[in-house]
Amino acid sequence: MIELLEQGGWMMYPLLAISIVALGVIIERVYTILIRTRPVDRDSLRQLFALIEARKDGDARTLLKQHSNSFAPVLGSILNEPDEAHQEKAAGYAGDELLFGLQRRLSILSAVGTLAPLMGLLGTVLGMIEVFGEVAALGETGDASVLAGGIWEALLTTAAGMSIAIPALAVYHYLHRHIAELAHTLQHDAGALIALLSKRTVGRNEQ
Repeated sequence: MIELLEQGGWMMYPLLAISIVALGVIIERVYTILIRTRPVDRDSLRQLFALIEARKDGDARTLLKQHSNSFAPVLGSILNEPDEAHQEKAAGYAGDELLFGLQRRLSILSAVGTLAPLMGLLGTVLGMIEVFGEVAALGETGDASVLAGGIWEALLTTAAGMSIAIPALAVYHYLHRHIAELAHTLQHDAGALIALLSKRTVGRNEQ
């Protein structure tokens, strides 16, 4: 590993640095998005709706507090509002805050995926310039093996840049898609809860 870094030239060290940053972001975001953040499970959601229909709002809030996932506070914010308009606003604010937190630092992976190949290409170009300069200095006595070896070393940075960019972009797009699915589920659950509360209010007014 150290030998490849030295052979690839000084650009390999910035590439190593951004690869470490990307790895740290991937680990932290995978834990936050895929493990820690989950919708309220369907059984608990049915239980919640049953409590709402029975007008046991206190028990419903207690049920939501028992869940450590990030969807529960959004649903809980709906229960704290008196009417549909305020409930929709509360759900929107809480949902936006949740999604903003999930998307935090994902832009770093996108940036790494864009910059790493360019940095690798720059390293290759600089290496090629150095190699051809050496060959030109040797003149007619130049050895073809010097050129071949220099090109091989110069191309290491391109390979390193692509090796960093591909997994970074793959994880970025996968997590971005997963966040979109979570947003859809959250919107559905919040909408269903608001509709149930609105229906309950209408029924109470008719009485």
